Amino acid sequence: MGNSKPNTFFDLMTLFGGSKRNGADADYDDEDEIFEDEAEYDEDEEPRQSRFITKTNSTKRTVSVWQTVRTEKDAKLVADGLKQGREQIISFDLNKESLPEQNNILQFLCGVIYAINGNYAQISENVFIFTPSGYQVEFKAKSPYRRIDR
Repeated sequence: MGNSKPNTFFDLMTLFGGSKRNGADADYDDEDEIFEDEAEYDEDEEPRQSRFITKTNSTKRTVSVWQTVRTEKDAKLVADGLKQGREQIISFDLNKESLPEQNNILQFLCGVIYAINGNYAQISENVFIFTPSGYQVEFKAKSPYRRIDR
């Protein structure tokens, strides 16, 4: 090979101590190569797990819809869903006796929204949507209720 620049993979192999392609001591032989037929692979075979975890963008989202939120326990479940990144649509009773408790629940959920940089909007008189950070709530149809963005 001399001082000439290596031209092929085999010339490089010779530089790093491999055998010469056309030399007398060559141990590489084209006939020794083994090729596997592609038909032998099972298409249904499950892929091996990688050591690396890759985050994929999934278009599937979960929205929790609550018919009524009556208790502090219900409000905490709504808050847990928000902390897990799920939108929450809740409804309150139109019952005047439960109005003070509903106001407390609404204030609690607004505090949760503030803490996680989320958003909320009133959909109707007794229905609200709460969303985690990164969501924007807007109405397509004209509504007497306002849109709230952060």
